[in-house]
Amino acid sequence: MYRLNRLTKALTRILELASMFFGTMVPLSVIALVTYLLWRSTALSLQDLSGLLGLVWTPTEAKYGLVPLVVGTVSSGFAAVPLVLGLGLPAALYMGVFADRGKRSVLRMVMGTLAGLPSVVIGLFVLGSLGISLLSAALAIFMLVTPQYVLSVSGLLQQTAPTVVLAARALGLGDLAVIRLVISETLSGVLGTLLVALGRGFGEAVALTFVAGNVATLIPEWLGPIRTLTTTIALELDFAADKHYAVLHVVALLVMVLIATTIALGRWLISRSKSHDS
Repeated sequence: MYRLNRLTKALTRILELASMFFGTMVPLSVIALVTYLLWRSTALSLQDLSGLLGLVWTPTEAKYGLVPLVVGTVSSGFAAVPLVLGLGLPAALYMGVFADRGKRSVLRMVMGTLAGLPSVVIGLFVLGSLGISLLSAALAIFMLVTPQYVLSVSGLLQQTAPTVVLAARALGLGDLAVIRLVISETLSGVLGTLLVALGRGFGEAVALTFVAGNVATLIPEWLGPIRTLTTTIALELDFAADKHYAVLHVVALLVMVLIATTIALGRWLISRSKSHDS
């Protein structure tokens, strides 16, 4: 018995150390990645860095203005928001509030399958359906982020909705009133989850490489091509050299900042919703 207790304590200690090691690997990996990107960007002078605020991206003319790339990235992401809310939120409401256990299980399986679709498949589908445009990019992002958004929001609603639904039914309220109450109670979480999903959309490269186009523009048109931060890296890294190569690492750093900021804001809204529920 004594030896068994010692063995159990030793295994517990090993598991604790392993957990600590792998737990610290994540932040250390992020720090290492940021350090690498900053190091690769040191080839740029202050004048070069100021040029990144320009309005034109033409590497062949040594013009590396990032503004049109940011415009393309943000516009494609936010263009997908009406689709995500218009189609994803009703699906999440049905799964989280009205569906019985059997239907919810089937829907979760379907959404999980859709969430696992490779982005290259979605890119090919959208390219064949709509061609190259901002609208195509928005549709691709919608298809990529909506399944996970539906799963996350439905899970959030399952934690909050039962109490609200019981109270609403006791007052004799109909389904529409129930939906209004549920959304008002979980609004911060719904919007926060949307921002977290949007962060994934900002980081998408493969699907958008097919459908976004290759035109850096300050005024995107729905049926016109655009260029995003991630597609710029994917399309130009192979032949970039010297200053161009360094600028692409700044672009990668900017993508990280944009995604981290969006997800952090989303997590903050979700935490507000949970604290409100408690």
